[in-house]
Amino acid sequence: MPAWRSASITISRSLPIARNVSLGAPPDEWNHRGQDWGLPAYNPHALRAAAYAPFAAILRANMGHGGALRIDHVMGLERTYWIPRGVEPQDGGYVRSPVADMIGVLALESVRQKCLVIGEDLGTLPEGFQERMRTAGILSYRLLYFAQDERGEFAAPRRYPSSALVAIGTHDLATLPGFWRGRDLDVRAELGLYPSRESEISARERRARERMSLIKAFKREGLLPHSFPDEAGEFSFDLVQAAYRFLARSPAMLLLLHLEDALGEENQINMPGTVSEHPNWRRRMLLDIDEVERDPRVLALAGAIRDERRKGRRAHRSARTGRG
Repeated sequence: MPAWRSASITISRSLPIARNVSLGAPPDEWNHRGQDWGLPAYNPHALRAAAYAPFAAILRANMGHGGALRIDHVMGLERTYWIPRGVEPQDGGYVRSPVADMIGVLALESVRQKCLVIGEDLGTLPEGFQERMRTAGILSYRLLYFAQDERGEFAAPRRYPSSALVAIGTHDLATLPGFWRGRDLDVRAELGLYPSRESEISARERRARERMSLIKAFKREGLLPHSFPDEAGEFSFDLVQAAYRFLARSPAMLLLLHLEDALGEENQINMPGTVSEHPNWRRRMLLDIDEVERDPRVLALAGAIRDERRKGRRAHRSARTGRG
């Protein structure tokens, strides 16, 4: 890549961090310009020379506060996307990491801290990386939005893997109310994040098809009545209930409930590709925390998820014992 030839990157074997470079992601369907996160990159040579002590220290500092750790862009254990200073994200490139060592340190600290590990394995993955995750016991991160086949049909709950956390979306994606109403598409258009008018039109047409496909998937599971319109443009709490019951029927080990979906929040937490243009990570929750735990919508969703998970466990036990 021409941009790399003129870039000045300092790779010192005595320091764990590479200078004049930041981490990010290449362009994709959701972020046409790519992303520069402004995060420092480990120098893999110095990290190995330090016996991975800096990496282990970060893991211990985070694992000590809960029983599970989610690693964003977990493929960074094998390769990271470097963007030299002064270079646009689309002109960056991948740098490999000692993946076997990195996963080994992660597994060791997970056992020591008694902490589950969930890897956000979305986007462009190195070949064989998900198999490495399964072998190491790292849970996959499966999203309703992305569980589609080549025809745009959404996978049935039983098709989700058991060694996974399932969720509607992530902090970088639309909330379910925002997805349904196209709020994320509107914000992207307002901020000029589409490379062309044609790409915006295509995104809106695809969203309309996805709404129809989701409704059909919910109907197949008996979560919406057949009288529910296939092209429903209006959003309702019935759709939230259907979506979370749908995911709760999967065999996945964990399910993540986003409060934004329960409370009807349309604006997502973060809009990738922006810094000061959008109030990323600064939006307040619609309710105070003590109000959230008493909110009837949150309680209804928690009850629905609990009911579906109990049914699933009973069905699994019956299948194992041969009793109907």
